[in-house]
Amino acid sequence: MVKKIVPLTTLTPQELIHHPFYGERIKRRDDISVSIKTTSKWMPVELWRYSPFGIEVVSNVNFNPKQGENISVKINLAGYETKFDNLTITSLHKEDDVGLVGIRTHIQDKEVKQPTHKWWACAEEFLPKGVVQNPVREREYFGFKVKDISIDGLKLIISMRDRLFCVGQKLEARITLPYNIGFPSVRLQIERISFATIEEKKGDYTTNEDCTILDTRFTKKDPMFLLKPLGEYLLNFSEGATLEKLNNDGFGLKPLSKWLDFEFDPQAKKLTAKVDGKVVGSVDVCLEKRDGLAFSNMYIDDDLEKTDIVYQFVAHLVLLTLKAERRYLHILSPWSKFIDTFEKCGAKKAERKNDLLIDANSVIFGKGITPKYWDLLYSNALSYFEALAETYPRPSERFKMEFYEVINSLRIKKQPPIVIKRQLQPLVKQ
Repeated sequence: MVKKIVPLTTLTPQELIHHPFYGERIKRRDDISVSIKTTSKWMPVELWRYSPFGIEVVSNVNFNPKQGENISVKINLAGYETKFDNLTITSLHKEDDVGLVGIRTHIQDKEVKQPTHKWWACAEEFLPKGVVQNPVREREYFGFKVKDISIDGLKLIISMRDRLFCVGQKLEARITLPYNIGFPSVRLQIERISFATIEEKKGDYTTNEDCTILDTRFTKKDPMFLLKPLGEYLLNFSEGATLEKLNNDGFGLKPLSKWLDFEFDPQAKKLTAKVDGKVVGSVDVCLEKRDGLAFSNMYIDDDLEKTDIVYQFVAHLVLLTLKAERRYLHILSPWSKFIDTFEKCGAKKAERKNDLLIDANSVIFGKGITPKYWDLLYSNALSYFEALAETYPRPSERFKMEFYEVINSLRIKKQPPIVIKRQLQPLVKQ
């Protein structure tokens, strides 16, 4: 949950300069400089402290203003220059016997350009994370979490201890999406800086932490290596996201299943299958196993048990297993009526009684499965990883795949006994 911080009503002029931040003490080697204009010309001044909302500079013989005086300021931060006009001297004070001039640069009521596309909220338990290099200081980085995603940019959550940035600044970052959906590199430009209090649950306790929110926009959007991984994350973890809605925004996702719409609820840890908004199947998913994923309690609508819905569930879960860089898909205490179907998907008996196990690394290459069911279940999954250059079959495996493809192209395929054919499904292929 994110709620807006209520600003303090009784701030001294010195406290108001950076509030709610604390000013960062500037070092000589930092790539940041300030110029001041009081009357007709600009003059460089020594920067003492900096935050996204204010600055403190050293007064001297040529720059000795009065409190309340209007001035203009230019800040050059790592090569990016920002200009502020009609600012007011906020405070005149001393620190370590050095005369300082405090100027608040943040204008709360400044109009902000509204995004052209919808912001999709990220699941709080599965927030994407990333790291960005501090452009002002060499060999210094700060981490962030992604709060919201749109086709235009990201909303980032960062610690209020990280302060050396400004509106308009460009950043290069690398993001880690949950369960190894992807690790896209991204180029951003800061559009707006705000602050909030984040409530986080840690066991039985709830902690509150003040943080900075950066509204950013993409300066470069790669359809394959940025938009599709982000869209796939939203499809699996953002509430209300569907393939149709995300593609209307421009994420460019393609379905594997031709008639089912899969949705994963990270809170309940349940994967559901829908047709025209109606739930027709579900499984409980366990994400904590070290060597793979597990599922149990499969429910299938009675009218659809003779379709390929069980196969589609297995194909979906095998792809999730591989994308999480795990090997096995555990089927816990399956119903006897589904065991034959699971075995056709490549499942074998597990060590634990009544459980089954699918070796995802093997079945994707056709091991332990017939050509017919490999083509139905895993051919699209293999194509997905090959398109991302993440899977390289050995020559013998490549020959086997090509043989399977020839065999299946000669077979007259029977369509599943269903009437509904709708292109909705959260797992994608490139």
